[in-house]
Amino acid sequence: SIESLRDEARALLDRVYRRYVLVPKVEDIRLSIVRHFLTLSSASILLLCMVVVNYLSAAVPLLQPIQIAYLSAAVSGLLGATASTLFRLQKLDLRREPLMQWLSLKNGETSLWLSPVLGALFGLVLFLLFRSGVLTGSMFPNASNEAFRMANERWCTGNSTCTDRHRDYTALLLWCFIAGWAERFVPDVLDRLANQAKSRPAKS
Repeated sequence: SIESLRDEARALLDRVYRRYVLVPKVEDIRLSIVRHFLTLSSASILLLCMVVVNYLSAAVPLLQPIQIAYLSAAVSGLLGATASTLFRLQKLDLRREPLMQWLSLKNGETSLWLSPVLGALFGLVLFLLFRSGVLTGSMFPNASNEAFRMANERWCTGNSTCTDRHRDYTALLLWCFIAGWAERFVPDVLDRLANQAKSRPAKS
């Protein structure tokens, strides 16, 4: 009937209008979040580079190697969480339900900003697990003070000890990045540790 055709035409025009209006809005919100995340990541990397250059060049460095390792763990976790969030944002299909995507981005912007904060926190927690000896093995870094102490000349190159320290530092950056990327990695480890702690008194 004519009425049903009119209703279908109105519904089709509504969908076209929502897509025409909302898709640019969703893209604007996504680009704004991406810019802020890239700015935060760039500032974090710049801060870490400045601290490392200060240690290598200054007569009295601001931070010691183990403190630089803590900062590196936080920055690496932040970068992992930021990369994961940006990857999810890029996977959004703006042609499907632009209204729902606009609402989710608009209302969930605060939770998106919590992602790099949690990534930095998870990187620090994972480094503490390495430092305490809870997580050990050939795949994990040696997080003792000696492992992150530079050579006397600071530019640590050319011997096996320096190679081991570089390997430990690289492994630390990699695992802390994974801790930020995989949001459930550190919470799952903590849950397993908590379950083990609960089961020990019962066995005794």
